Amino acid sequence: MTNTDTGERDNQIITDFMFALENRDFPSMQAVLSDRLVYQNMPWPALDFEGTCTFYAEFFPQLDSYRVDLLTQQATPGMVSNERMEYFYYTHLNGGCIELPVGGFFKLDAAGKIVEWRDYFDLKTWQDQGGLLPG
Repeated sequence: MTNTDTGERDNQIITDFMFALENRDFPSMQAVLSDRLVYQNMPWPALDFEGTCTFYAEFFPQLDSYRVDLLTQQATPGMVSNERMEYFYYTHLNGGCIELPVGGFFKLDAAGKIVEWRDYFDLKTWQDQGGLLPG
């Protein structure tokens, strides 16, 4: 597989991963997460594979609905970055929605598994729209 092919493969893996995220399809997400995963949803502490599984098992049921609009995405072999808008619909917001710009960075291993996943967003934007803090 050439570097171009690997970059295209990695780009498609993350595109599919974003689709699974939007659909709250954690089994499909898990299928591409390495057991060596380090996930960091800034500004919170990094989580390993098990911690990430626990986080999403608790997070997804809180949502009435969820949407991800992928704005841009770039890939090189082993690394994908994207910019996206995420829309969180919560019951506690009485039908309201939190709109959150997110920058995501993904590192993939040779097998196409995600070994690092970092998401960056502005915490104040989250809180000002009614976003709850973990804990």
